[in-house]
Amino acid sequence: MKTDFIYGKFINKDFCDKVINFFEDNHRLHRYDELHNRSFALMALKPVKFFKYFPEYADYLLDVLKDYKKKFQFSDFQQHSFALQQNIKIQKYKKNEGFYGWHYKIMVIQILVD
Repeated sequence: MKTDFIYGKFINKDFCDKVINFFEDNHRLHRYDELHNRSFALMALKPVKFFKYFPEYADYLLDVLKDYKKKFQFSDFQQHSFALQQNIKIQKYKKNEGFYGWHYKIMVIQILVD
């Protein structure tokens, strides 16, 4: 388990390959954009649709969340419950153009997969 930065945990490689293959096989669902002079392909899925395609992700996500709450106990005490309220984004950057440091996305995705 990788634990640098704030918290990290890897999920099953076969599952990651499944998501990558879905992304690569569905170019019609891509939106192309540019951020900080880096172009990328993006797919945004509503959580309900994402879990329809990838139901096993819920188990991986719960596993990570349980470990996170063990490590950061304050995150599970007198806090709002955890929920996925925004679209799940799958992005692909060109080689050597990804973001390797702390960052966040401020993007409005208008085209959603129903």
